[in-house]
Amino acid sequence: MISKKMRTDHIGSLLRPQSLIDAFVARGKNQIDDEALSKAQDDAIREVVAKQEALGLEIISDGEFRRLNWQVSFSSVKGWDLWEGSWRLFLQNPGHDAKNDEKPETRGADAVEVFKVPATAKLELKENFPLREYMALKAVSSQPAKAMIMGPDRVAQMCDIPNSGPSYESANLFLDDVA
Repeated sequence: MISKKMRTDHIGSLLRPQSLIDAFVARGKNQIDDEALSKAQDDAIREVVAKQEALGLEIISDGEFRRLNWQVSFSSVKGWDLWEGSWRLFLQNPGHDAKNDEKPETRGADAVEVFKVPATAKLELKENFPLREYMALKAVSSQPAKAMIMGPDRVAQMCDIPNSGPSYESANLFLDDVA
């Protein structure tokens, strides 16, 4: 007998609605404040949750709509400026306008290389973004919810180890603290 159910998975990242894209750009240009961006995120998340529930998805995602992008949303960590530095870069170029020498049909700059940041001290968690996202998602969905986390290896790839001494003289020491 063939099952009428088919397994489907979604990784969590969903296409952002234009209203949310516009809100991120407006925040980047200081046209709105953090509270207005948060409201736009809340509205977009409620809408995407309702859509997933209507489709009958068994596990719900917030679409990663609170994140600047998935790669820099590890958490806010003392001793490693990835989150704050990424916001600074975003504020310098909120439209993500290409300002490099990339050419069509050639490999562009790898985001891991672009966002590499040295550690300046031993890591200490200031704010756990995935936990905050999960709790907010659970508040608007009756379905099981998931928060996406980056693997420690991917996080460690984004650290500029050669410039992280004396706090971290090897990727393994950094990875140990990330894990």
